Amino acid sequence: MEQPVKRSGMPRGCLIGLIIVGILALILLIVFGVICMNREKVLRWSMRQGVVYVKDAIGKQPNGIDTTRFNALADNFLSRLDTTKFTDEQLMTIGPIFQNILSDKQVDSAEVVSLSGAMIQLFPDLSEYGLDPTPGETPEVTDSMLSPPGDSGAMMREQPADTASGS
Repeated sequence: MEQPVKRSGMPRGCLIGLIIVGILALILLIVFGVICMNREKVLRWSMRQGVVYVKDAIGKQPNGIDTTRFNALADNFLSRLDTTKFTDEQLMTIGPIFQNILSDKQVDSAEVVSLSGAMIQLFPDLSEYGLDPTPGETPEVTDSMLSPPGDSGAMMREQPADTASGS
């Protein structure tokens, strides 16, 4: 009787699996590299898509929003989006708002008011297109970093020592 030949090395299925995993890892590495190199373009594209999504949603169901005013704000915002350089802090003001809008798949007036406020915060000269909250609804601030400048609730007030005792 002949002895079966012992093979050394990995089984063929394991080798094929490792090759596939290696190729997928390489593809993911390339995709993440391209996204990191074009991060600002990707962020601008996502902001553009978010604003267009909100414009379309408001066009279908206005929910008490002045659509002509918001559309003017959105159009001016989109026209300036590609020509302006943003810092990471500025981009982080608008990101959570888009997250809230997309998470519940429904655009309500409070979310639109907070989005318009964030767009005006990025471009202060667009304040003439700002939306006022509808009566009974206040925009929900999702992050303490989004509190408006000069908000006295966000900072502690300091009083001079001679007036602290009330004299």
